[in-house]
Amino acid sequence: MRRPLVPILCAWVAGIWIGHRLQVPGVIYTAVLGGAAAGFLAMTLLSTKGRRVTFLLASVMMAAALIEVVHRPVSMLDDLASQEPEVGLAGTVLNPVSVEDGRSRFALDVDRVVVGRTALRADEKVLVSIYANAVPLRAGDRVHVPARLRLFRNFANPGAYDYAGNMACQGFSCRAMVSDGRLVVPLGRGHLPGVTTFFEEQRARFRSLLTGRLDQRTAAFSQAVLLGDRSAVDQEMQDCFNVSGLAHILAVSGLHMGLLAGFAFFGMRRVLLYSRHLALRVPVRIPAAAVTALTLFVYLAMAGFQVSAQRAVLMVLIFLVAGIWGRSRDMWSTLALAALIILAVDPHALFSISFQLSFGAVVGLLWFMPLLTERLRLDAPRRGFEGAVFRRLQGYFVGLMLVSLCATLFLMPLTVHYFHRLSLVAVPANLSAVPILGCWVLPLGLLGAFVFPVWEGAAGVLVEMSAWGQTAVLWLVRFWADLPSAGVWLPTPNGFEILLFYMGVLSLYFFRRSPWAKRLAVLVALLGLFDAVYWIKRVHFNDDLRITYLDVGQGNAALIEFPQGKKMLIDGGGFSGGTFDVGRMVVAPFLWQAKIGQVDYLVLSHPEADHMGGFPFIATSFSPAEFWYNGDRAGNALYEQLMDTLEEELVCVRLPPAGPDAVTINGVHVEALQPGKDGMAPELTGLGLNNRSVVLRLSYQGFVFLFPGDIEGPAEAVLTGRRREALRSDVLLSPHHGSATSSSDAFLDCVCPRVCIISCGPGDDFPAARTLASLSGRECEVFRTDRDGAVVCTVRKGRLSIRTYYGRRLERGPAHGPIRAVPAGLRS
Repeated sequence: MRRPLVPILCAWVAGIWIGHRLQVPGVIYTAVLGGAAAGFLAMTLLSTKGRRVTFLLASVMMAAALIEVVHRPVSMLDDLASQEPEVGLAGTVLNPVSVEDGRSRFALDVDRVVVGRTALRADEKVLVSIYANAVPLRAGDRVHVPARLRLFRNFANPGAYDYAGNMACQGFSCRAMVSDGRLVVPLGRGHLPGVTTFFEEQRARFRSLLTGRLDQRTAAFSQAVLLGDRSAVDQEMQDCFNVSGLAHILAVSGLHMGLLAGFAFFGMRRVLLYSRHLALRVPVRIPAAAVTALTLFVYLAMAGFQVSAQRAVLMVLIFLVAGIWGRSRDMWSTLALAALIILAVDPHALFSISFQLSFGAVVGLLWFMPLLTERLRLDAPRRGFEGAVFRRLQGYFVGLMLVSLCATLFLMPLTVHYFHRLSLVAVPANLSAVPILGCWVLPLGLLGAFVFPVWEGAAGVLVEMSAWGQTAVLWLVRFWADLPSAGVWLPTPNGFEILLFYMGVLSLYFFRRSPWAKRLAVLVALLGLFDAVYWIKRVHFNDDLRITYLDVGQGNAALIEFPQGKKMLIDGGGFSGGTFDVGRMVVAPFLWQAKIGQVDYLVLSHPEADHMGGFPFIATSFSPAEFWYNGDRAGNALYEQLMDTLEEELVCVRLPPAGPDAVTINGVHVEALQPGKDGMAPELTGLGLNNRSVVLRLSYQGFVFLFPGDIEGPAEAVLTGRRREALRSDVLLSPHHGSATSSSDAFLDCVCPRVCIISCGPGDDFPAARTLASLSGRECEVFRTDRDGAVVCTVRKGRLSIRTYYGRRLERGPAHGPIRAVPAGLRS
């Protein structure tokens, strides 16, 4: 208890986590938590000295959970978004408009909502997307927009990124979709706080200076490192920073605030010491600290109040106050107090990636840097001028290397969990780039930012000088990122494995100091061995057939996990237009969370974007051996990219096995019903890509699964005429996402499915009401990825079990036996 803020912070974090996880009615939960917090506080005051700490921490934990519940926003727009009407939104623009792929986006602080002829007051923040004719808006402009509201939606697959939760952490209620920017009506200036308006105007002016003086890439980099605005950083540049391990320099963080605080404090202190009279009468550290605090607050506002910058400013201010009071400057207590302040103001910040990585990096440095510094004797006394200079340079670079090493290793499980990638060149990349950034780019850039309001010409010169160093940094980033195997994709660690990692770090740190650490190390080793054995058996030596129909929006993607480790991906999802990579952002995270590093077979039903969009990334990152397709070619850039990728990766491209050439993969019979042994049926010539889809049939232990792609009525008629008996299946993937042009009565009569899975996105077009009625009339159980999330079918010992991401379950006995419903449990 020499550092009481540390256990208090741990209790506070635990309370926020409890309040976030237990989703129960707010009023009841508030009363229960409030009563528990008051009860524990009373027990703290009345109990004996030995138990007071326990009850105090319990009361802190309950209070944190209570604050998280009270802080949980109640949105009026959520209800409107679920009904999806078109509404009118009036509010104030919070940030400059960003344009990407023809779409413009900005945050809107809504104060009035018009539904029909009714105007309602509101106080919510929405993310507005304009699909055509972008409007140049400034922060502080008041506008009226006719929009259709949409809730933020996650892809409901295991391992999926919590997009909805991240937007909630940023305070957004929902999305507002505007079809045309010409419908936006300007209403003059809004009502942002005066200080916010002033700094947003200064940010906009300084941004204009950067874009006017620098080339596009350097201006984008300058906006990121000086203003904390990464909207202009394209995906290619972001990938280079991620691979090289230098992504942290794109955020305004401790490096920026430390430099600025050092210049401000020691510069002001030196100026004040020039006056003997003032130095004798006034403690110079007080006005120097005041000027430093003001400088930091100004720059924090210019940088957009990023969490990493908030943490750095709070730590600096706490150090300044501790110095003025003459108290000891304990780093652990300083960090804990900074975290407590941030989490007290915004409990949801705990779940943001920025908060976790920024505070985790500091924890890693505080934990291991003193130990390594002592072992390497970096703080040994220096002798002689030349020796002192050499030792300082050596100490600087060795210290920088240790900082990079400690932060990289300590954050490794979190980094891989969120980004699925580990940089192998992070240490040398930081050694080469950070000195240029810290000694040249940031000093000149920050000086230019502070000179800009009073002397724009001098600020422009300083910015251009800073850009010389930025060019060198960008070259180094590209150099390190282009090295072979600079970054590797890794399986995603789950929560248990992350906890296991940090328990292992804790046990190793105290291994020689405490007997409990040795017992903890043994426990961690045993649990780690158990976890490794489980996943090896689960991925490579499983006897079950597992088929996962992924939620990829309006598209198809299904993973087949054959017994004994072979993997097949039928279609890869995708969207027409835009830059969203479904393979990288949806399919691959699912594979990584399942510890799958290789997909042996890729099967493309037909070359349309919603089926092949995710394949280029999967082909690059998961080492497929074969690619099956129907032989059709599409004259578009996405198809050409896919075929070029397959050629570069030396993937065998072939037609699927059909008829007598059907194959058995680890006990699973795989046969293509279309195209046949002699190719596509002549009747389908000229009927479009959908009707020429690959139709794949899988059978195992008496259960049959049918994957018909996007076939429609004509192809269904051909199949029912030629392969009538082969069509009978237990589980059917609904053709063409359940459209009205597919699933004819004759086709469904031949297939006679007991379970039908419809892969579709949210909306009213798919599936068609006629299709749902036809399936219902045949007593077929229907699963929809837009409502049920990912659907997992497992064949084990002659039984079929089905479970969904949202907890719905079905079980089936032997082939063609009855289906038995199982009550939905917790989310899978």
